[in-house]
Amino acid sequence: MTNSAVSPIILFGFQRSGTTALAHYLSECFARNDGVFTVNGKLLYYLNRWLTDEDLRYRHFRSDEIAHSIGRIQPGGPAAEVWIEAARSALDEVAGLIAEGTELSRVDMTALILDRVYSNWKRWGEKYNELVLSISYLESVLHQPRYVFLYRNPSSVTRSMLQWSGHRPWNPREMQSAEAKWHAWNQAAYHELLRVDRVRVLYINYDELCDDSGIADELEYFIELDCADFIRSRYSRKSDRAPLSFLSGEAEQLWSSLVYSR
Repeated sequence: MTNSAVSPIILFGFQRSGTTALAHYLSECFARNDGVFTVNGKLLYYLNRWLTDEDLRYRHFRSDEIAHSIGRIQPGGPAAEVWIEAARSALDEVAGLIAEGTELSRVDMTALILDRVYSNWKRWGEKYNELVLSISYLESVLHQPRYVFLYRNPSSVTRSMLQWSGHRPWNPREMQSAEAKWHAWNQAAYHELLRVDRVRVLYINYDELCDDSGIADELEYFIELDCADFIRSRYSRKSDRAPLSFLSGEAEQLWSSLVYSR
């Protein structure tokens, strides 16, 4: 099997929108169906930044840096350790080919890495939120990727951001900054997704997912895996949606556009 024959599932959304929990559930569904779905594997994120035309020109692809980075915080999912080893092997193989000189393009080399990494699985997917800012890149290196875009009430998101603990120097510290970041990310994603064939995009409202409004069935149909009952059982609670209280008209307009996209 080669990557060119597989349509991967890419799950993303803005931080604090519920993507990690949904990704873990999808990872379990994939594992039961000869697939792998990595939660924050970051391989595509790093390849976009560290496999460049300059790397090819100077025959110097730092596969070791990517290999270190994908293992620094282990990805989630039942097959995470096997996936990491497959990724490291593929990265080193391609680094060697680049060092010896190759006529293949950056896109070709990326496809080769993905072929090697995912050759033992019938289907694959990845969740990493920053990929929401790299849709044009994903379109260039993947075969007909399908996108699951999870979005959430911005008032709930910004409240959660300001309560987030841990070492996250990139996380805003003020409500206005948090909302501005929510707007910037979601606006970029929304406009990029408008360029993608509609049949390859599934918009999911986090609150509707929690409220069991049939979203699980839509997700099952979209990813072509028997997962609706399993997903539904994990969202047996109501969402903690906060009253909408925007700091800007731009955010309110974008939220309406996202809701309408459903």
